[in-house]
Amino acid sequence: MATGTHIRTYFNGTWHDGDTPIISAADHGAWLGSGVFDGARWFEGLSPDLDAHCARVNRSAKALMLTPTVSAEDMVEIVREGLSAYDKSQAIYIRPMYWGIDGDPTAIIPQPDKTGFAVCLEEIPMAPPSAATTLTRTRFRREGSGTTTDVLDPTPYDMDALVPLEVAAGTCIAFHGCLPHWSAPNTSDRSRLAYTLHVIDGTADYLDDNWLHRGPDLPLRGF
Repeated sequence: MATGTHIRTYFNGTWHDGDTPIISAADHGAWLGSGVFDGARWFEGLSPDLDAHCARVNRSAKALMLTPTVSAEDMVEIVREGLSAYDKSQAIYIRPMYWGIDGDPTAIIPQPDKTGFAVCLEEIPMAPPSAATTLTRTRFRREGSGTTTDVLDPTPYDMDALVPLEVAAGTCIAFHGCLPHWSAPNTSDRSRLAYTLHVIDGTADYLDDNWLHRGPDLPLRGF
């Protein structure tokens, strides 16, 4: 089911009007989920960071053992060609996609020599400028040699709505930094040990008073 309207689809080297079928029933991506996409926006005649979105979908494809078939530069030109059919008053969601077509003898790994590619454009209105939302209600920040808590919203959380997540030892849990989370007190006689990995967008504006800082002898490292 499409989310937006006025859909255009780039597939097999050309643009098509409408929600064009692109994946076959036996495609690796259809039954084993070897598909990636990235989402960009075009509004008021602008498409911020479109080149970065196109480069990222290629990196995502490689991470899923898919072979990207379109360079980021060519992808930008393809998208711009598709956007030329819209009026600047329309807000468009841009979605370049890759998926596996054939699988290897194990059926698990997609064949590197055949990768599906498409771009879907959908008109989806932007939220009004007055719209805002927040998940967290407090912010930790560094103050001197310690940390302090800024209360952004004093409304208490509904503790009855908490969803417990019990996991076995050795489990890796990944969640967004803005997701409210909480650990109940450890009532056992054994210490609770855990490793925490914080992943930050390399282009993020990392505030000087962020409560998480490393010393100059241990700088942040990318990957």
